Amino acid sequence: MAPNIIRPSQMLIFNSGMCYVEQRQHTAAGDVSGGSSMSPRSPPAKRTYVKNISPEEKILRKKLRNREAAQLSRDKKKAQFNVLSGMVHGLRKENVHLRAEIETLRANQEQLITENERLREQLSTESSIPKSIVTEFCTTAVNNKISINGPAVSNRHPLQKGKLNRTSCLMLCYQILFLLLTIPSYMISSFQTTMTIWTGLTTMYQNVWRKLLMNYLAKVSLMNVVLMKWWGAHQKSWNPVKILIYPMQT
Repeated sequence: MAPNIIRPSQMLIFNSGMCYVEQRQHTAAGDVSGGSSMSPRSPPAKRTYVKNISPEEKILRKKLRNREAAQLSRDKKKAQFNVLSGMVHGLRKENVHLRAEIETLRANQEQLITENERLREQLSTESSIPKSIVTEFCTTAVNNKISINGPAVSNRHPLQKGKLNRTSCLMLCYQILFLLLTIPSYMISSFQTTMTIWTGLTTMYQNVWRKLLMNYLAKVSLMNVVLMKWWGAHQKSWNPVKILIYPMQT
């Protein structure tokens, strides 16, 4: 008796010594449409042990079970491989994105470092005062081009000769002293440069200070001469008791 050929999708059912093949019905949820999908599922059938089976049929049943188990394991491995391949693909994309972001951050960091160096150089150059400005200020002071007038003096109506306010000279002296004290504080680039600039400024302002004092004394003596000319013994109304004449300063 030749054995019957059984497909993987078929199942053998034996009853009272007779063998027949019943097609296994596969109903998938996606394939079923309409009212059949809403029908309640039947409970799983219990496994029935068949008796009176020949050895050839037992071998065929065993082969069928082994084939189904192998196919199921292959399907599981394939699904697991698909999941792992998707994870690897996503991780590779994320790695590429992170590398690009790291490169942009590195470029921005280099740009910020160069900008910081440029600003430091600019600050160091601006902290030192150019010598041309100092020399120009000294020449203008020597030529008596700096004039500080009182609050009552205007440019349109200047005071008469010999009646210049004495506070203007004092204010000029105070201004020079203030510059001598404040200018070196802006030139603190290093101790050596500060000392050299300080000595240069002191030597420059010594001559200016001396000339300003000489001009001030000359103006004071000129004012005394004018007073002696208008108030003296040659006047008829001269009264030495009421009028006090200051001696001339030499």
